[in-house]
Amino acid sequence: MLAAAIGFNDDDLRANREGRLTTRQRNRVFARRRALIIALTIITAIIGIISAIAILAVLTHAEISVPAILLGLGGEVVTVGLAYLVWSLRQGYRKYLLPGHVQQITGPVTCYQLRERQNDKIRTAYYVRIGSLEFEISDTALNAFTDSAPYSIYYVPRPLTLLSAEPVRPADA
Repeated sequence: MLAAAIGFNDDDLRANREGRLTTRQRNRVFARRRALIIALTIITAIIGIISAIAILAVLTHAEISVPAILLGLGGEVVTVGLAYLVWSLRQGYRKYLLPGHVQQITGPVTCYQLRERQNDKIRTAYYVRIGSLEFEISDTALNAFTDSAPYSIYYVPRPLTLLSAEPVRPADA
């Protein structure tokens, strides 16, 4: 019930115990970074294609225009720079799958909800607190936890995101 409410499976929990994110978790937690990499890849491809077309157009015509050559070559320089940036971001994104990115905290949890007014609307937020950490969760996830019971919670600190959790059995304590 806890796995379904938080959105993890046995493979995710196993990886989290080892201090690793699964590919699925990385894509969920770092969705903005993934979207940035995809957007930059598309922009790089478009600039590269337009620059290549400009260079080919200059080379296939008898009349060589200096501004067209500069535009084509400048575009290719920008393409190389963007390609390096995409490669660098992609390498950093792959590092999230290595051990050491997932943290663990164990102890009793406190479950609560807060109601707050936002733009003349009442918003209810659900939280679980363990030690000095506080995670915003769904109401379904809140109902899956037992208040004051001990849990091991696996999370990434930046951005603070709950990945998985498991109850601590007396033999584990």
